[in-house]
Amino acid sequence: MFVLEDHPSPPERSGAAYAQILVDLGAKALDKRTFTYRIPEEFRQDVHIGTPVMVSFGRMPQVLGFVVGFCDTVTETFAIKDIAEVLEDTPLFSLEYLQFLDWVSDYYATPLTQVLSCALPANLVQKTRKEVTLARPVSTVELTQLSREAQRIVVYLQKRPQGCSVNYLATQLKLPNKLLQKTLAALKQLEMVDIRTQVKKSQGARMMKVVHLLTRDEAVLASATRRQKQILEYLLAHEEQERGVLLKALLESVETTLPTVQRMEAQGLIRLEEVSWARDPLAYYAALGKVHAFSLSDAQARAVETVLNGDSDSPYLLYGVTGSGKTEVYLTLAEQVLRQGQSVMMMVPEIALTSQISKRFIERFGIEQIALWHSNLSAGEKADTWRRVASGDLRIVIGARSAIFTPVQQLGLILIDEEHDGSFKQDSPAPRYHAKSLALELARRTGAKVVCGSATPDPMAFYHSSREHRLLHLPERFGGRSMARVELVDMKQERSHGNGGTLSRRLKEELTANVESQEQSIILINRRGFYTLITCVECDYTFMCPHCTVALTVHRSRRQVRCHYCGYEADTPQFCPSCASGELSQTGVGTQRVEDELYALLPEARVLRLDSDVMQRKDAYREVFEAFSAGEADILVGTQMVAKGLDVPNVTLVGVISADASFYLPDYKSSERGFQLLTQVAGRAGRGEKAGRVVVQSVDPNHAVIQYAKAQDYEGFYQYEIAARRELAFPPFSQLFRFIVSDEDEFRAQHFIKAMGLNLLALLEKHGIQDAVELLGPAPCVISRIQGRFRFHALLKNQAGPAAHRLINGFFRDVTPPEGIHFLLDVEPQSLL
Repeated sequence: MFVLEDHPSPPERSGAAYAQILVDLGAKALDKRTFTYRIPEEFRQDVHIGTPVMVSFGRMPQVLGFVVGFCDTVTETFAIKDIAEVLEDTPLFSLEYLQFLDWVSDYYATPLTQVLSCALPANLVQKTRKEVTLARPVSTVELTQLSREAQRIVVYLQKRPQGCSVNYLATQLKLPNKLLQKTLAALKQLEMVDIRTQVKKSQGARMMKVVHLLTRDEAVLASATRRQKQILEYLLAHEEQERGVLLKALLESVETTLPTVQRMEAQGLIRLEEVSWARDPLAYYAALGKVHAFSLSDAQARAVETVLNGDSDSPYLLYGVTGSGKTEVYLTLAEQVLRQGQSVMMMVPEIALTSQISKRFIERFGIEQIALWHSNLSAGEKADTWRRVASGDLRIVIGARSAIFTPVQQLGLILIDEEHDGSFKQDSPAPRYHAKSLALELARRTGAKVVCGSATPDPMAFYHSSREHRLLHLPERFGGRSMARVELVDMKQERSHGNGGTLSRRLKEELTANVESQEQSIILINRRGFYTLITCVECDYTFMCPHCTVALTVHRSRRQVRCHYCGYEADTPQFCPSCASGELSQTGVGTQRVEDELYALLPEARVLRLDSDVMQRKDAYREVFEAFSAGEADILVGTQMVAKGLDVPNVTLVGVISADASFYLPDYKSSERGFQLLTQVAGRAGRGEKAGRVVVQSVDPNHAVIQYAKAQDYEGFYQYEIAARRELAFPPFSQLFRFIVSDEDEFRAQHFIKAMGLNLLALLEKHGIQDAVELLGPAPCVISRIQGRFRFHALLKNQAGPAAHRLINGFFRDVTPPEGIHFLLDVEPQSLL
């Protein structure tokens, strides 16, 4: 077994005779095991730590591998194979980076190759992939004799005759990998499908034609034709030093043709050249001008000074009320770190927030050294950005949670905004990492300082920072502006007075007044879709997903019902399957329903909607936010995304619908999430010169959390919440682990997790730590069935420290579940649903 942490080879080592290769086979048994390959003479100077290569393995002629070490002699008695191909001229990562990923692998009990797949952009290197196509026509009779999964595969391939990759098929049909592979093998045996291995090329540099100006002689300009003068004047105005001007931009701007440009090249006026031109997802903001820094308040200046003069032993928590100027503190700290020749990583929880914070950084530092990173970037944008970050060209990385894996050089500062947000945790697939935990480990390895910011910090972060004297407090809004006034509306009383709509009478009045005064409003809903569920008025039958224990959601624009867990879709039902009644009731709250009610109330109002459905379109979040910020809409309706980061001075009203929807979920974080959501969205109002108002609709306005949120009293809520956590030994008073088991057979899943629990308890007792590690369950998950699989879970509260962590992870790694059973471990879960 290869231990990366102890490996002595320097990252620049090359010229050795043999390389140790980590082979990407996805096999649990081969985790971290390396294999020796001979480096052919022609590759000796090109192979380094982090170089991706192709090697043969067993009967497979083309397998992706990564160089992780070197040796000059071997002890193996069998024949050593040669490296077949070197895929990149420069290494994709350093030894230090690999060691960091090795720590991630150990901490989250995930194979190292799987961590590498998560960290590296998918198209950065050449890979093999399996392509599946339909081999022959399949009759209806044959189709009915197949399993349900096989039927779905065949029907899908019938609609896609060109075929697709196995991974794409898994994504579209939402089938677990083991089940998919087993079903494909059965279909291949029946000669219904063909499966071929294809080599998928890496995402290379984009080649673009640029135009260079060769003369600035006024006499030449004077003798040029009218069209040539337009081209030459454009080049004079736009040529950036020696980089030239994109030919595409020139043709579009001057409205000329390629032959005209080519004739000018023949005359020696210009030169055409094909060059590598990096794809830049921030190009949209290239025209932004620089904005001078604000003068810091006393509290902001103290926070900056504390971080700059302090050590990097543990993170700083920038706790400031909404609108207190946390972003200006981030910018000032980044400015100082950049002056010292170091780099900065800025993380935000949602993709929707990256464009907003990027705009602020570009206005301060310019666009030339800033990288944007999130899952919505194209493959080409990711590949180009990765290489530019790795080379040190880009010194500021701004992104969502996956930005933590970018190879930032000389990292000096990690900023984590809205650090409380659950989006920093990846729930699926493995590694189920928390970006904040990775940031702390990365800082420990690089000496970088970490600053986490929030108006509603994670109670665990507040607990530790208070005890370690790392709390930086911004108690007032920037410029002395007052906090928004919060008003509670009891929706039970609204119903008793005959208001059956989604909007309370009070919220309607405030919305009408805001539209009339040309001020903007935000309405937050914690759900999506037109209605939440459909029920039969006659027999109370509820339309459920046939594969999951969740109700189907109506999407009116598509005239369909959909399950948001497995992707099942069907036409909106017209009759009850239980009693045949046509009297169906559609109840619940969704963004589309609220949007329609707003148009009915205020036909002249301009309404924008932002939810997960809208977000499926690339750059939709940026378009919506920028349109709203520019005053092109009066009301923004959305889910949790509208509660974060929006800083629009003309927003004076916020409405919250179903405020207490999350308080009663069986999850230890439900009160925390509810308080954070209400406080954060309330902070969107009154950030300009005008006072803000918030209308919170609730069925239980006297709930303690709602009362704390109304007062915007974080510290009062913290005392309330930490007392409950202490009594029940939840974090920060323990470390949580969640085991999840699923199977199509309910009894098998239940039997397996019970046996797993008994074996784990025996292991804990063997090591004498059974009193410090509490096992809760096993029990059915809150959503007990997803994609036709029954789900059970068990929770561990670890108060025995890192030794128990290693023991629990080792137990998980050693268990090989029977075929068909999925066995998962979530280290430090953020949700128990």
